[in-house]
Amino acid sequence: LYDGQSNPTNLYGSFVGNGLPAGIGIGDRVSLLGGRQSASFPPPYTACTAAQCAKHIADGTIDILVNFAINKGHENPSGATLTMKNHLGTFVPHPPSGAASDPHADLDYIFSVNKSDAIVGGTPPRQRLCIIDSLWAMVHGPQGAPNKNTYRLIMGTFAPAVDYYTVKRIREEEMGGTHGDEHVARYLTAFGYSESDADDRAPRGFITVTPTGTIARHNRGPGSAGSRISVTLRAPGRQVRSAWVSFPARERIESVSIADVRGRTVRRLKAGRTGGDELVRFVWDGRDSRGRAVGAGTYLVTVRGATTQKAARIRVHS
Repeated sequence: LYDGQSNPTNLYGSFVGNGLPAGIGIGDRVSLLGGRQSASFPPPYTACTAAQCAKHIADGTIDILVNFAINKGHENPSGATLTMKNHLGTFVPHPPSGAASDPHADLDYIFSVNKSDAIVGGTPPRQRLCIIDSLWAMVHGPQGAPNKNTYRLIMGTFAPAVDYYTVKRIREEEMGGTHGDEHVARYLTAFGYSESDADDRAPRGFITVTPTGTIARHNRGPGSAGSRISVTLRAPGRQVRSAWVSFPARERIESVSIADVRGRTVRRLKAGRTGGDELVRFVWDGRDSRGRAVGAGTYLVTVRGATTQKAARIRVHS
């Protein structure tokens, strides 16, 4: 657990041995992440082209980031940045010398952090899970106690969309908050999307809303909205693992490939036993296209269809 801008031991230390599982590391800023090293810094922020970042994130030692944010206001033009603001903790607490603005108040700086290779880079691209705790929330902030009970958890892998939905559909529609519309629209337009792309009520919107009190699940079976694809490792002397991928029902699968962490394809698979629209099985024997056993490590399974591409990771053990 880390926060590059403050000492997390002040926040979580009292829970050690009294709520947190054993083995969780709590670092003073980035002390557990190798310190800092320079990382490229793309536009729209133009005061610098590189900034100091947590080393183990910048160099790819850590490839999965889990970002927890609380639904509250903040001191920037839109009034709330949520998970995107949290990623500031990966970089230096303040912009490099020569930049006069406060990073919390500068959306350009926040957008550049979220576009940086340290946050979205890597081969395969770094995975992020962004979670906003809106079970208890507050319109104002950043200081104070939550005072709105919305009974919502918002999560996703694309921080700008998670933040946009929280502001427009939770903070405004359910909590009565107000924000600068032109600034909130930039949550999406700065990343090449439009507001209609994030409309859960639009046919092609990329946000899915689950009714309050239910748990999201993939429906399966003929004519359903989604089906499952299973890729199973079956190799003598190796542990069996399955990677599950959801896929649109009845869409033709064009290819299934397995790549190493550098993005190099090591094997293409042929479909095994199928179960109609519900389940398609692929079996991998742990060998590459030349019949050689692959080394232990993480591999990326990619399923491609006519209009859809989905991926999942599978771990190979010696």
